[in-house]
Amino acid sequence: MPSATEFDRLIAPMRERMVNCVWRIVRDPTDTDDVIQEVLLQVWTKFDEVRRHPNPPALVLRFCTHRALDHHRKKRTRETTLSDFRIQTEDTPPNSDAALAQAD
Repeated sequence: MPSATEFDRLIAPMRERMVNCVWRIVRDPTDTDDVIQEVLLQVWTKFDEVRRHPNPPALVLRFCTHRALDHHRKKRTRETTLSDFRIQTEDTPPNSDAALAQAD
């Protein structure tokens, strides 16, 4: 595990670039914060790999891009699924007794 100083030394100079990278994909401040937190955790847990990489900032930005794209895809899938569910429930009659009474 890295020390907090080592971690901050890597992340502090590039935090703004990380946020910009994620924002360009997710376009939502709350989602951007969530993705950044996920990336920070990933960098923390894989710090030795990041430190050994020939270009650590590039690897961190790649983490940002991949996490942001995953987040965007999952959110889009959830919204599509929810939209499909709404369409299906709107097509079904709310109450079969009411439907029968209306038919009479």
